[in-house]
Amino acid sequence: MIVSLVPPEYVDKEWPHVADLLLKAILFSGGRWDIESVREEVRAGRQHLFLVYDEDKKETKAAWTSKFVEYPGSKALQTLFIGGSGYDEWFGEVNNFIKSWAEDNDCNFVEFIGRKGWERKLKKIGWTSEYCSYRMEV
Repeated sequence: MIVSLVPPEYVDKEWPHVADLLLKAILFSGGRWDIESVREEVRAGRQHLFLVYDEDKKETKAAWTSKFVEYPGSKALQTLFIGGSGYDEWFGEVNNFIKSWAEDNDCNFVEFIGRKGWERKLKKIGWTSEYCSYRMEV
């Protein structure tokens, strides 16, 4: 498996391979994001696009986006959307990649925004749940 960052100038070339992988996660955003707004954020360099490529099968197995968040007391790498197939094949490698990317960019921590189903998988590899988010339509 190859885990790599897609430079903004190559987003349009890779987008056909990753859009469907990211779409399910984007649909869980509750209308905050749509596929084209995420694409534009990545193109503009405000989000980062990463992919997992299986050399043997010659296919993209997963993709995710992240962004840097500057808080008053620290800097974080925030993982926004992740999707793919065969998680057990690549998730450990992706987790290590995310940690290294955060360290290389002077982040104090990594945060992950995701549905409740991620909690069990993330807890097994050292993540902790910090809070719940609530929403009310108006």
